[in-house]
Amino acid sequence: MMVASSLVTCFAPELQFSNTPKPVCGAFLVLILSKSRTKNSKIMTEIHTFKTSCWVIMKLSSQQLFIFVVFAGLAFAKDKLHAQELLERKITMTVESTTLKSTLTSIEREAGVRFIYNPREIKASSKVSFTATNSKLAEIFSELFTPLDIEYETRGNQILLFRKKSRPQSELFPDSSDKPALEKSVLLTNNVSVSGRVFEVNDPPIPLPGATVRVSGNSNTGTITDDKGNFTLNNVPLDAIIVISMVGYKPQEFLIKGERSNLIFSLEQDLAVLEEVVVTGFGTQRRKEIASSVSTVSLNNLENKPVTQLSQALQGGTTGIMVQQQSGVVGSDASNIRIRGIATLNNADPLVLIDGIPGNMNNLDPTTVESISVLKDAASASMYGSRGANGVILITTKRGKAGIVNVEYNGFIGVQQPLNVPKFVDGGTYMQMRNQLDINEGRAPGFTNEAIEATRNQSDPARYPDTKWWDLTVRKSIPIQQHSILVSGGNTASRFVVNLNHTKQLGQLQDLGSRPQSQYTRTTVRINTTVDLTKNLFVYTDIFASRSDQTEPYVGGTNRNTGYLYGKIYAVPPTIVSVFPQRQAGELPAYIPAGYRFYGSFGELWNPVAILEQAGTTSRANDQATINIRPQWKINSDLTFNAQASYNVTSGLDMHDQLDYTFFNYNTFVSEGNNSFVKTATLDRRSNYFYWGGNFDYKKVVGSHSINGILGYVQELETTGNWNNVALRSYFGKLIYAFDERYLLELGVRRDGSSIFGKGHKWGNFPSVAVGWNIDRESFFKVKQIEGWKLRASYGILGNNRVSPYQYQNLINSNGTPSVFGNTALQWEKTAIFNIGTDINLLSGFDITAEWYEKKTTDILIRSEQFFSSGIGINSASGTNTAPLFNAGSARVRGFDLSVKYRKKINSRLNLNASLGYSKMNSKILQLITPGMPIIRGNSILMEGKALSERYGFKTQGLLQQADIDNEEVVKFSGQRAGEIRFVDSNGDGILNDNDRVALGNTEPVDVFFGGFGFKYSGFDFDALASGSAGRDFFYEGILANPFQGNIGTQATPQIYQTDVWTPQNPNASLPALSAAGVRFSDYFQKKADFLRIRYIQMGYTFPTTFTTKKLAIKSLRVYLNAQNPFTFTKLRMVDPEVLNASGVSIQETVAPNRVLTVGVNLRF
Repeated sequence: MMVASSLVTCFAPELQFSNTPKPVCGAFLVLILSKSRTKNSKIMTEIHTFKTSCWVIMKLSSQQLFIFVVFAGLAFAKDKLHAQELLERKITMTVESTTLKSTLTSIEREAGVRFIYNPREIKASSKVSFTATNSKLAEIFSELFTPLDIEYETRGNQILLFRKKSRPQSELFPDSSDKPALEKSVLLTNNVSVSGRVFEVNDPPIPLPGATVRVSGNSNTGTITDDKGNFTLNNVPLDAIIVISMVGYKPQEFLIKGERSNLIFSLEQDLAVLEEVVVTGFGTQRRKEIASSVSTVSLNNLENKPVTQLSQALQGGTTGIMVQQQSGVVGSDASNIRIRGIATLNNADPLVLIDGIPGNMNNLDPTTVESISVLKDAASASMYGSRGANGVILITTKRGKAGIVNVEYNGFIGVQQPLNVPKFVDGGTYMQMRNQLDINEGRAPGFTNEAIEATRNQSDPARYPDTKWWDLTVRKSIPIQQHSILVSGGNTASRFVVNLNHTKQLGQLQDLGSRPQSQYTRTTVRINTTVDLTKNLFVYTDIFASRSDQTEPYVGGTNRNTGYLYGKIYAVPPTIVSVFPQRQAGELPAYIPAGYRFYGSFGELWNPVAILEQAGTTSRANDQATINIRPQWKINSDLTFNAQASYNVTSGLDMHDQLDYTFFNYNTFVSEGNNSFVKTATLDRRSNYFYWGGNFDYKKVVGSHSINGILGYVQELETTGNWNNVALRSYFGKLIYAFDERYLLELGVRRDGSSIFGKGHKWGNFPSVAVGWNIDRESFFKVKQIEGWKLRASYGILGNNRVSPYQYQNLINSNGTPSVFGNTALQWEKTAIFNIGTDINLLSGFDITAEWYEKKTTDILIRSEQFFSSGIGINSASGTNTAPLFNAGSARVRGFDLSVKYRKKINSRLNLNASLGYSKMNSKILQLITPGMPIIRGNSILMEGKALSERYGFKTQGLLQQADIDNEEVVKFSGQRAGEIRFVDSNGDGILNDNDRVALGNTEPVDVFFGGFGFKYSGFDFDALASGSAGRDFFYEGILANPFQGNIGTQATPQIYQTDVWTPQNPNASLPALSAAGVRFSDYFQKKADFLRIRYIQMGYTFPTTFTTKKLAIKSLRVYLNAQNPFTFTKLRMVDPEVLNASGVSIQETVAPNRVLTVGVNLRF
């Protein structure tokens, strides 16, 4: 009621009483004076208010005044009765040398009350002790507050605390009582009145009574909000900054430029680590009550940082997640993500959900991300059943908050630099190495000494070139820029966020032609709205659209683009001219126009400069549009119904555009080939995704019992291409129970039906259970340094159905031949996950999490070896038919995660944060189709007892010397010569053949680690993150093992690391003799790919609020410098340690990631 609100306002220490309409204050003046402390009330000093109020009373009729007083009396009576009932509540509690703040929190939980106090008045760090056994709150308050000189008042379920002794009225408000009338009149003339409401961030917004509203730097001018969150603040100087704050919430500031009314502010809870709310499957949980394995990614990795692909920001975000950026091609530089290793032979990508529906995280503007949760065990991912076996990443985007419209601009510009720059030998060295190859192959050297010398001194570049193909075609500095605008705001009826983002990157290759050939642009728009339809019904409506355009060189084929041209930069030797000098007009035949450019010829017109100048372009446009509607109906205080309907459509348009061009020989003017005219457009990559469903969410707290039950239904349909339709129907339920926040239990189950499998195998059940124990809640736990300590364990079964559709039936090609041999018995892969862990939170600021897990997958879908040989069978010459899949394998991943985080506010100016993370992941194949029978696929092997990513080849024993050739007891391949690799006869049968090949090493990392550090001091901030991996083997293949193997299409210019080759004069060389023969896959070129990479270093400065608000008329301004991937420490050469050998792609066609240097700005208006 207004009277009670006025009383609370009058009693609040150091706060000005001006938050209620003055006529009301006048009407209740006598009642208020009988209840309040005169020295704490500003009513007695606001003489002009008193006069105005009295005038209103005189105008009231006696009937109106009588009704007013009666209702006021009833309000006081009701408040007194409620206050008496509250103080009669009984609780049992023991507190021993505990801070007042923690004690008040415990009383709030036990008694269902809420304390409000000014931290400048109440010393919350004071230590208190008491024992209460079924005692009344009034008795406890007397024992607790009296020694601390604290008094209290009740208002509803709220208890306001204030100091027993207050300062004199003249000391509290010197500007109102002890100034001459003339001076006070001038003061009031220059000041304004401000009014509005304060809410808690929520949907719908919740009014915040008891919030403090004051003028920054002047504690004498302030008020607190009433029971509906309203406030009025008078005597506010122009250009002053008001601060809206409340204990347990993050404060806000607002610049006053003039008289303002109906302002709205929303305060966000400032929660301790244990009280944080974490997004989990179809709901949220307080961190202290989570019994499963859920990690939140630190948004420090992406907030106010130059991030173009969100997946890159997950590096070092949390333990158990491995992120590898395997390409630097603009637009294709997304990272490969694995959660707790790989326990399947099929798709191991985690499920990524954006606001509840599957999506591509790399299309998101990082500034719109509110939170990222990683569900790592079966109990946390159980709500996603058949798609959760590889882990789940939940991304929640920002929503509008009731309050002043907020406008943010975040932008950066910078340059990228290739991380892995090949160090090719010069032309003279190349010629010498070619001569040595000729000698080794029994041929006469191809280059004379005179030609080599002429190449080195460049006396005649047209005849003896030394072409630096990399320098001529690849940019040294690659421009990049991103601009993002986010507008948010709203009121109690609706809230909104509107975001527009535009990213532009030039590609690695130079634009040597008449039009851009290497660049990437992406524009995204997101509109998130929240509309309150009724008091207990609101709707989230989200609309997202994106358009990306990627342009690459067209090199004579659909898939011949940047990577293919990279391969030709390696392949074309430095002895080929890039562009010949111009011919004079009189030297040219009539069919060659004046100014024609002649190019050096190699292979199939592989001159990289000629390609970039005369070849065409491949343009890929990708469009995505999503609408996501989520009504939420709060049926009562305990039960909520959540519904969701979503539709997503993606499509792509590929265009190839090339003009014809004939290449003539510089000397003979004969045609050497031509680029044909190409102009095609193909609609591709179209997909549709429908999602609809709903769930009931029941939450109830009864005494020490907390219950949360979720029951729901989901149906999904995805269409890709023209014919591939995949449907999924699911029922799920989860029960979350906590007793006294000590004992935790989670039970989950999901039943999925998928169209991917045949009749009788479509449905799968995926149950889970998790238990937890908050030891710190036990009465026997007396370790003061530990704020929270939890033990937890979980077990459950998840599924994986990520295979192509229709594999359970036979399929044929358009010509009638079989393309797929079906298996009607196909069923779900099943992954059982056992997890145990502990979370320790120390008062010193350290948070420690340690977990051990086992992830075992059974019924792995394995494609059998090809075993037919008839004309239409699996081994037919067409090579397009596919062997059937079988549920025949099992594999296991065991590992543990360890995370240590540190956050500490040293003082009002200095904040520190640091983090360390370590994960170990060991995979092992337990069973294959035929027990004991490995499956060999080229240079890879699936073998029971070995890792899932095992390479297969020969063991070696150095290089063969001439003595070994002469020694018949040394086992050799037929025709081997001195200087070649000496292979080991592994089976000891005296013969070298494929039977001597063995498992060599695992190409997946075993150890993944990261470390971060940051601080904020005054306006400066610093952040740095390093991450890396160990235990992974890398094998040099192709040109990395032998640059001259094969023909000119597979050969390459050697790098300086490849010059120490065996010759009779250099028998102790590290590399074998040069040869055109292929290199047998072996451990001779096996390298450790361990590395540590500095992911980013950033320094920023935030300008003082007094400067930005008063001088620039903006809320905040921050500028920063950022370096991504500035340093990498590894023993690996010639290749980036994160790059994997992709199937069918040679290593020279893989574009390594980039180093990025940027300068950026964050603005808030």
